[in-house]
Amino acid sequence: MPPLGLLYISSAIKQVYPNQYEIKILDSGTGDFNLENLRHYLKQFKPNFVGMSTLSCEVDLMQNIALVCKSIIKDCKIIVGGPHASAASYSLLYDQNIDIAVIGEGENTFVELLKSFEGHTPLESINGIAFRKNNASVTTNPRDFIESMDEIAFPSWDLINLKDYLNYPNWNGISKEKFYFPILTSRGCPYQCTYCHNIFGKRIRMRSSENVIHEIEMLLNRYGIKEFHVIDDAFNYDMGRAKRLCSSIINSGLKISLAFPNGLRADKLDNELIKLLKKSGAYKINFGFETVKPRLQALIKKNLEIEDARSAIQKVSKAGIITGGYFMFGLPTETRDDIIQTIDFAAKSELDAAYFFKVTPYPGSELYDYINSYQNLKSADSFRDLHFYSVERSYSKISPEELNDLLLFAQQKFYLNGKRLIRGLFKSLNKMLFFRNIFNVMGIIIQSYILRKLGKYHSSL
Repeated sequence: MPPLGLLYISSAIKQVYPNQYEIKILDSGTGDFNLENLRHYLKQFKPNFVGMSTLSCEVDLMQNIALVCKSIIKDCKIIVGGPHASAASYSLLYDQNIDIAVIGEGENTFVELLKSFEGHTPLESINGIAFRKNNASVTTNPRDFIESMDEIAFPSWDLINLKDYLNYPNWNGISKEKFYFPILTSRGCPYQCTYCHNIFGKRIRMRSSENVIHEIEMLLNRYGIKEFHVIDDAFNYDMGRAKRLCSSIINSGLKISLAFPNGLRADKLDNELIKLLKKSGAYKINFGFETVKPRLQALIKKNLEIEDARSAIQKVSKAGIITGGYFMFGLPTETRDDIIQTIDFAAKSELDAAYFFKVTPYPGSELYDYINSYQNLKSADSFRDLHFYSVERSYSKISPEELNDLLLFAQQKFYLNGKRLIRGLFKSLNKMLFFRNIFNVMGIIIQSYILRKLGKYHSSL
């Protein structure tokens, strides 16, 4: 996905310093990016400041980039933000090549950092950062979240080339149009799920329908973009607002396609909202289920009513919208039978796609603290292991090997379903891609069967 956070920060800088700074964005996930190319680029561009947004599982790459930057331009300031910086700023400052960690929303913070460096004012006066002083880590007061969402400048889309993203799978899994843009219509989430981040806070802040429509019209007119992936954490928390926004899109006459890869709350959908979503251009909606066990729903504080969720799937599917569901295996105290019940729910549902992941306790989350209370995560788990498909990790009553087996079993049981395959073929936006995916799934199943017979399955996963 295009680096939305960096694009927002770039616009914030341009607002305050229209002509003072030249800004470049490098996406390490696209093209032929490597550290040698980075060295060449740095020698040409010679930046005064390098800002990076980093996930926890990308820390090693981030540190290598910081090392290269400092080796080429010793005096450049390395500023790290994003999910990992907000959750574990303490760990970043162990690296002497990293100067500052930005905690939370970065637009105003980054601008204040530039002003501080220009005027040589103390960093202690800037809220929402962590830095080193006299070889000790200093964390300033928390920064207040931006209240008026309409005042945030639209992302600087001119800093990236959309064609760079054409050849990569996107978060949504599919695209209806050739190009798409991710878009945030709100920030923050009022739910208390223990596994989730807290970058935008636990109170939802929404853009006005007029502001969202203005951005969509601008992107449509300037770039010809007709598809938008809404990545809000809680788009339909306020069902009335969601309906108003959909109605505004319909009334504007905009002919666009919408997808919700980050998921909608399954128990916050009624027939009216589903119809408005469909009419406004929604073609794919994901839902976060995680588990169907009420005990585990309470443990992770998601508190989703499973029967409401089942009903939502049926209604959305009936409306002709592609549905996807997220599930996680390996929750604390979870048993094999608990997971089998979740797999059965997914397989028997009308979901068109299902995504099965391992539980991942990210630093800063309540789940991390819960697991760390009986298992020392800081010493047992490196940050590079914090991804959904870690082979050696399990925090439940199931061994990592058995958990790996269950993940593959879930894929097999869900996708090897004649009714689902036929429905998927009719709803598929790209028939060739559909058949290619089916071929790939069959290949995985055959391969795993052979590996099991050879006794090499677990070590090869």
